[in-house]
Amino acid sequence: AENIIPAIEQAASDAGVEAVVLRIDSPGGDVMASERIWRAVRRLAERKPVVASMGQVAASDGYYVAAPAHTIFAKPNTITGSIGVFALLPDLSGLYEMLGIGTEIEKRGEQADWNSETMALRENDRAALQNALEHYYSVFIDRVAQGRKIKPERVREIAGGRVYTGAKAHKIGLVDQYGGLLEAVEEAAKRAGLAPNRYAVEFSERALGKRSLIDLVSASREENTVAKAWE
Repeated sequence: AENIIPAIEQAASDAGVEAVVLRIDSPGGDVMASERIWRAVRRLAERKPVVASMGQVAASDGYYVAAPAHTIFAKPNTITGSIGVFALLPDLSGLYEMLGIGTEIEKRGEQADWNSETMALRENDRAALQNALEHYYSVFIDRVAQGRKIKPERVREIAGGRVYTGAKAHKIGLVDQYGGLLEAVEEAAKRAGLAPNRYAVEFSERALGKRSLIDLVSASREENTVAKAWE
C-alpha cells in the first residue's frame, strides 16, 4: 500500500493522465492494506476511467482492489474470486514447553494478550476473533457489491472463499471481459474518448522491471500520456 497508493494518487492528480490501467497479479494479503488501496482506486475511479487487468492470479484481496474499476479484464485461465477472510494464529506453547522455555506476560486488560503465540486461544478470544473476521467479510462483500453493482446477497452466494477461473468468473459477473494488458489499455483509451493509436502508455517504476509487460504495449505512440499500468 505504501508504494501503490502514492502512484494512484499521482495519476489521479496528473492532468496528462486520461485513464489508468491497474495491473493485478496477487493471491491476496493483508486486509488493511487492501482496504487502503481499494479506497485509493475508488477515489481515482470517481475522476478518471480505471480498468483492471488481471494477470495469472488476482484472488482474495487481489480481487478486492479490482472491485472499484469500471471494467475488469481477465484471461480464461486467470485464478480469481476467493472472496473471503481468514486468520492464522500459531500456538507455540507446546514447542516452548518441549524446549524448556518459560514465558511471562505483563498486560493491562483481560484480552490484551489474546494473540500471543505462547498459549491457545481462550473461548472469549476465539469469539472476539470470529466477530472481527465476520465484520471484515461483510465489508469485503459490500466492496464487491458496490463495484460490481449487484446485490450483497448475490455476492454472498458466489463468495465464501470460492476460487474461480477467469472463464467462470466472467459467467457469474465477477469479470467483464476476456483479455490481457493490451486489451485493457485499449479499453481505457476508449473510455477516455481517445482515438486508436493516438496515445502513449507510461509504466510505473515497478512495472518497468517486468519487461514482459512492456513488450505487450508499443511505446511508439503519440505524445500525450494517457494510461498507466501498475503491477
